[in-house]
Formats: sequence, C-alpha cells, structure tokens
Amino acid sequence: MSQNDVAWQTLIDRYDIVNRIQTDGEFHIQASQIKEIREPRKMAKFDCTNQLPRPFRENNINILPTSNSAYVLSDFLLYSPVPPMCDTVTQVPKPYYETVNERSESNVINQLLLSKILDIFLETNNLTETFNGRQRTNEFDFVVDTVRGEKRNVHVRGAQIEIDGGFEDANTVVIMEAKNVLHDDFIIRQLYYPYRTWLNEVTKPIRLLFVVYCNDIYALHEYRFTDPNDYNSIELVRSGYYTLVDDLLISFDELDAIRRVSEPETQNIPFPQCDRFDRIISLLDILNEHGAMTKEEIADAMEFTTRQADYYFNGGAYLGLFEKDADKKRKLTRMGELIARMAYKPKQLALVRQILRHDMFKDLYDEMRENEAIPPLQRIMELMSGYCTDFDAPMLRRRGQTVMAWLRWIERLTLITTE
Repeated sequence: MSQNDVAWQTLIDRYDIVNRIQTDGEFHIQASQIKEIREPRKMAKFDCTNQLPRPFRENNINILPTSNSAYVLSDFLLYSPVPPMCDTVTQVPKPYYETVNERSESNVINQLLLSKILDIFLETNNLTETFNGRQRTNEFDFVVDTVRGEKRNVHVRGAQIEIDGGFEDANTVVIMEAKNVLHDDFIIRQLYYPYRTWLNEVTKPIRLLFVVYCNDIYALHEYRFTDPNDYNSIELVRSGYYTLVDDLLISFDELDAIRRVSEPETQNIPFPQCDRFDRIISLLDILNEHGAMTKEEIADAMEFTTRQADYYFNGGAYLGLFEKDADKKRKLTRMGELIARMAYKPKQLALVRQILRHDMFKDLYDEMRENEAIPPLQRIMELMSGYCTDFDAPMLRRRGQTVMAWLRWIERLTLITTE
C-alpha cells in the first residue's frame, strides 16, 4: 500500500468516514485533521482516477476542496474521460526561437501561442496570455452527481486553484488546463472551479480548454458547462490535434528496415508490466528535462501512484532507456539521453529498434507483418511462455497485454496521417 493508502485508511477508521457518508451523504474534514497524518497537499489532489488511493476506490469516495483549509468527501462523480488520440494530425509551421524548448512542459503554452495553434483551433484573433498561476476562488454553490444517483450541493469559498493558462482577445476569455501525460480521464474541478471563479469577473464569454502534449502532438479539447451551477453538465464541444513536426509519417518499409538491423539485447532485465507505451515516452521526456528523480517525484510529475511510476520506469529500463544512480534515483542511460534529444521520426524509429532488439518482439513483429494483424493475446502468451519460462498463466496474461499494447503502438506509427 502507498503512503496515501495507509494515511487515508487511518483517517477513514479514525472518523468513521464510510459510515458517515452512508448516513449523512457527505463528510467534511479540515486540513488540520488531514495534517495529523500527512500533508494535505499530498492527500487531497487527485487529477485522474489513477491517482486515487485504494480506500477511495474501494468505497466510492471522492474529495473536493471547499475552502483553503477544508474539504468534503462523498460518493461524488468527479471525472470525465479524455478523448482518445486521433490518427489525423494537422501540421503547423514551427516558429523558430532559440530560447524555446518545445518539449519542456513549461513551454507547451508558449509553443501553442507562438505557433498560433490556439488561434487556429479556437478561431480567435491573436490571443494574449493575461493570467495564470495560483489564486483563490470566489464564493459559489453548485450541485454534483453521486454514485447513489442523487445530486449533492457543495458550497465553496476561497479554495486554492491553479490555472495553467488564461488568455483573452477582443471577444473571449480562455481558461486552459495543460498536461504532458495522457491519462484516461481528468478531474472536472480543474476546469470548473476556475470557470466559476471568473464567470462573474468578466463580461466576455469564457471558453475552456483541456490540452495534452504527448510525443510531439498537441491534443486540444474544448469544453463547456451547459448549466453553470451543475458540475457534471460538462460537455465536449470539439477536439483538434496538431504538431509542429514536419516529418511525421512512418511506413512499414522503414520499420522493416529497423527489424533487419536490430542487434540482439544482451542485458537480462525482467519483462515489465506497462500497457501504455506513450507513458514511457512521457517519462523519457520528463527525465530529459529534469534529470535524476526519485520514484515519488516521478509519480508526482506524471500524476501516478508510486507503484505505477515503477511500472513505467521498469518498462523503459527493459528497453535500455532508464537506470538508477548510486542514490537510487531514476535517470536516463546514455542511450536514453541520445533518443530523448532526437527529432520526432528518428526518435520513434529508435524506440522501435530498442523494442525489436528482443527476440520475442522480433518474432511477433514478423507474425504481425505476415498476417497483417497484431497476433491475438493467446498466441502472444503461447510464444511468451517459451521466453519467460518462470511466468505462470496470470503473469503471462498480464505481460501479454503489455506486449499487445506495444505492438499496437508500433502499428499506430504507420496509421498517423497529416492534413
């Protein structure tokens, strides 16, 4: 169990939170009560469901801030799915500025502005960034859906929010939440609280953006609330996918050439369990930007649990990208450093090469090419059993799902088109 798992289970037992929610519908807790166990900032911010502590998942509990020092817990429904990545990407000319590192998380917003991607997507005219950072909400009330099917009222006053980007032109105000890791869902609060805070402060209409930057592609999703007083009235307006890369297309002929020249892997690193290859790439970029990091720092940066941080570190270590230093911090290998600094296309081909250095993946890639389809899970497990002789059936199934996901990532490289 993680530190948050243990800490929240302690609080749940101490204050009988599960029973209080069942009888009263909610439970209010002060930051000072949370701090008796652990720092509230580490205990009350879960930007996606992957981050939720085990006691929350097991008891359908979620948490919302109601002020700078108080929270309310209930069986709230707080998350919305992130639309999947699209295979059709719009290419935009890359603006050249020597001082801008386009892969830096902190510069994602700069690139969206300088390249005019924001104006292109929103059909606005020369958006200017006018506000960002931490601030306090004003006072407002709203309703939120619950697992039990009823709506609960929530009152907020002076809760802390952090806005990644706030923009304005002659006709509109835009509030943006930006991520550099692709998750399955996001907490609506990150858009709703800033929206409600600014709703009565400006006369122009407010437009809401959720942006994901992953592997040189910017995914922009515009949302709106059909009822400003209803947290769950969020609605996706439209999505757009953009890149500043001028050479995005990869063919199977190029992958076949990599297959022919891949040298066998000589290190004996255990086979990992991590089904999202894009997250290995995100971790590659984060370590390239920040240098050596602890497991906890990686979990925080990628909005994971520490257990998940280990999964994706192990996935990169299997490919020769990551290693631990003398202080047990996670860092890039020399190979990882070289690949992280490559342009998009050489980077993807280098990652494929690292995968195909493993004989099992070579065999499965050959079958995929021969049959023009990814091998079914049962076939993957059958072939894996010859390479991973110490795996039992459940382990073969779990690791087989990882293999299938990595093959799917390789295949998708050939499906991306531009317009």
